[in-house]
Amino acid sequence: MLALGAMPQTTLSSANDTYTSGGANTARAVHGGDGNDRIVAGLASLGHQFWGDAGNDELIGGGLADGLWGGSGSDRLQAGASGSLLSGSDGAEAGEVDELIGAGGIDTFALAGRNALGVAYSTASSHAVIRGYELNRDRLQLSSALSDYRLTAGSLDWNGASLSGAWLSAGPSQDRLAFLEASAAQPITAAGLVVSWSGGAQAIV
Repeated sequence: MLALGAMPQTTLSSANDTYTSGGANTARAVHGGDGNDRIVAGLASLGHQFWGDAGNDELIGGGLADGLWGGSGSDRLQAGASGSLLSGSDGAEAGEVDELIGAGGIDTFALAGRNALGVAYSTASSHAVIRGYELNRDRLQLSSALSDYRLTAGSLDWNGASLSGAWLSAGPSQDRLAFLEASAAQPITAAGLVVSWSGGAQAIV
């Protein structure tokens, strides 16, 4: 991804906006502002940086690695290429449930946040739903010692479908932080999670 300062900047209105980037070689930084926005990487071949900001937003990446940040609200983030960063939330908004969809390569799902626990979701009613997670390839970005997390097999009713996979929990009360969807041929196991965290180490949960 290009450095933010090198990108043209666009900020949308406070309404419910739809924005599609244009230009085959133009990377752009786009802020959705308030409202339920849909921001799409068009034909651009350079990595974008999209922020949904407030509202229930949909951010869709393009042909190269993008940075997608949902902000507040229940958002849907879909990577278009391997190497993308997807971050649904950085706080503790009650009821926030974000869908993060990988691109079938080595993507990073950011679950670190700026609240007291250092996690993106820290209320009983908020969490991420990670789709297309690939064991031993995709990364989970965390912010505390790995002993603070727990992985347990489970299921989730999601938009009329029953997903199988595992719940990642965090904090003293082990609140659910994210659901990782498993494929039939590749169940989610602790041994397959690649993790980066603020201690600078990469390790297995």
